[in-house]
Amino acid sequence: LWINARPFWTYSTLDKTLYRPDSLTARMQAARGVAPMRVIDLGLVSPVGPIYPGNTLMAIDVPQVLGQHGLELRYFDEVLGGRNEWRNLGNLHLWEMLAVRWVLAPAQAQGLDSIPGFVRVVSNGVTAEGRPVQLFERKTPTLYARVVPAAFSIDSASLVAAVADPRMAYDRVVLLDAREGVATPPLTQMPPPSASGATVRHWEPGKMSVDLDPPPAAPSYLVVSENWAPDWRALVDGSRARVLRGNWTLITVPVPANARHIELEYVSAAFTRGKLITVVSLLVALGAVLGPGISRRWRSGSRAQTV
Repeated sequence: LWINARPFWTYSTLDKTLYRPDSLTARMQAARGVAPMRVIDLGLVSPVGPIYPGNTLMAIDVPQVLGQHGLELRYFDEVLGGRNEWRNLGNLHLWEMLAVRWVLAPAQAQGLDSIPGFVRVVSNGVTAEGRPVQLFERKTPTLYARVVPAAFSIDSASLVAAVADPRMAYDRVVLLDAREGVATPPLTQMPPPSASGATVRHWEPGKMSVDLDPPPAAPSYLVVSENWAPDWRALVDGSRARVLRGNWTLITVPVPANARHIELEYVSAAFTRGKLITVVSLLVALGAVLGPGISRRWRSGSRAQTV
């Protein structure tokens, strides 16, 4: 399996042109901070097709909205309007929730001279593969992690539509699936945004540290623009905390008043069990291969000593 998978990880050996950095990707890489700020490729919903096909952006370490190798989580696919349909890909409001900073658009896209909230920084760019493109950058970068003062549980049948609704205020309320049984107080009015800010101090795939400053004055929620999965674990000021699925797909951690530090880590029990089974299987296989030879030598040595 490792031999067959090697070409997928050694991108530079596959296509010297497709996976070569260019001025556009260099600009996006140079602006990266601690936390990911993603790029969205509008070519996916245009007749010309994706500007950077396949896993090109992944190969040169530019975070993108859609998954790698065509693999995305079900909840994420539903928020964006269906796998490979992406009916909601052009929803600018969702771009804010998903921490979209950059937008790639085909140079020949009709009528795409401006995008609300974005400024065109490259008009006539060319990718390493020779595709003409224009690049837009968000005027005020959106937040990868934010403190939200309230949560509201609603029926799953209407949750996706509510999340994509332009009236949804991501900085004021996070929507939870009522099936998860999280008790949330009724909302009589929309609360003001939290005065607490969330700063990502450390980020790597599967692990991040977030500081809250100032600490929230009341119980709140940390919402991270990263897909929820059952194996995420959270510590709030050193104490175990539950990781919820907010806004249908995002990591959401309830935090008490005066919370200051959150650690998030992806720990897969299934992967740990798999490693243990693999090690034990290897030991059994080695024993089956080497055991008979060792046993014969031991018996031969024993007979020699007896003689």
